Amino acid sequence: MELSRYKERCKHSEDCSTEILHVSEAEVKEIKMMEHAPIIIVTFQTQQVYCVRDRNGDVTDGGHNPHGVYYA
Repeated sequence: MELSRYKERCKHSEDCSTEILHVSEAEVKEIKMMEHAPIIIVTFQTQQVYCVRDRNGDVTDGGHNPHGVYYA
């Protein structure tokens, strides 16, 4: 499920949960200073499970099957 759709569904009284099972291939891509604060850009992959339940507790999207996600 795309992230924006997931967030939108969570706003409409649906119960949304995400569980990260594993993080791999973490790599620091860039370190720089922005004014007085350091900025560190990291990329990594996860194996995660997401689940969206309706008001009755029935699973409407996701479930128990893990999927891979790449973050930057």
